[in-house]
Amino acid sequence: MDLDPQLRLQHARRLGASADVPVGAAGYFDLAGDGGTGNLGGFKSGCTNNLLVAGGLLNCPDYTRTCICSYQNQASLALVPDRDAEMWTFFGTSEIKGPIKRIGINLGAPGDRRAENGTLWVEHPSVGGKSPVAPVALDGPVERFRRHSTRIGGTGIAWVSASGVKGLTSLTLTLDKAAKEPQPYTVRLHFVEPDGLSPGQRLFDVSLQGQEILKDFDISREAGGPDRALVKEFTVAASADLKLKFTPRKASTLLCGLEVVVGGEIPPVQSVVHTELTVPESMVSLKSPVEEPKPVQDEGGLRAFLWVALGATLFMYLFYRFHLLARRSA
Repeated sequence: MDLDPQLRLQHARRLGASADVPVGAAGYFDLAGDGGTGNLGGFKSGCTNNLLVAGGLLNCPDYTRTCICSYQNQASLALVPDRDAEMWTFFGTSEIKGPIKRIGINLGAPGDRRAENGTLWVEHPSVGGKSPVAPVALDGPVERFRRHSTRIGGTGIAWVSASGVKGLTSLTLTLDKAAKEPQPYTVRLHFVEPDGLSPGQRLFDVSLQGQEILKDFDISREAGGPDRALVKEFTVAASADLKLKFTPRKASTLLCGLEVVVGGEIPPVQSVVHTELTVPESMVSLKSPVEEPKPVQDEGGLRAFLWVALGATLFMYLFYRFHLLARRSA
């Protein structure tokens, strides 16, 4: 895991915190990127405040000596940041609300994950925890596979291409059931050759919205060998559904992930909790602090007050002088 200063760590009963990190159960929530909730499985931190964030480490001393819960590992430990460590999260059971403007379908993945460009990649099928159910349907004798992302080279996102499905004949993603007019979508297809096949040993065709986009597609040849990620990008008009068709020529068809963005690339955002992107409702709302407008002094009112005060002073002075003159004349 990568310890960001804006992680919220959760604990079983009580809640402790550093200056930037609330701590709790053996898990965390990425407040900076709305990255979902990730669990640190296999051990229990204890029933008191003992997840300590300091010096770039997550320190977890064993506080379970009097605990009767059954956990696999009863030991003190410390976690250090490691970008090669896979950390999958879940976003609860919130529905993905249409119309879809941006989404990633991570086939065969063990959980959800937010990409650096802001796209939320949801697992399909859901196996890693409570996740949004993507409106996607697969046909064919589908067989899932998964590798560790450190085995994947090439271009694209390694943790997307590390898993996928083989043998599918079609994929349908529901974009907007109420759509009446088509609009352009950017579609990115993620591939990898997971079985060590050489160029020419796996060939298949791919059609998008009824139009052939890949003919005799050879992943290993185009990616430069097995275990190398490859991304193909297309722009297509779609309304209610996005439909992909796969036709095998040699060996089985294959797909790792599908990313869909309405109208082209949406600029990356730091917080994607409540933006135009299609994301489940989140428990947090990250908004830039709004500077309160400074009160503007009414200079005209102040000037009028000074003139009135000056006039009153002059009137009292003249009244006093006339009063003295009247008394002397008498």
